[in-house]
Amino acid sequence: TTDFSDEHAVCMICGDDIDHGIVYCRTCETPHHLDCWKYNGNCSTYGCGETHFITQRRMKRIQAKKA
Repeated sequence: TTDFSDEHAVCMICGDDIDHGIVYCRTCETPHHLDCWKYNGNCSTYGCGETHFITQRRMKRIQAKKA
């Protein structure tokens, strides 16, 4: 899983650092820019194919429950 607090998250679609507008794949938790996710239409991780994302706020709640 992805560490949502990672300040150096990189979008796998455009390759740029994600400093705002971050969303995570609902299945594999890979971070993406929201705009890149919308452009691609699904998760960029090979074989994942998830079409739904979760926001950073929700990811923080999920990770807090896991701890």
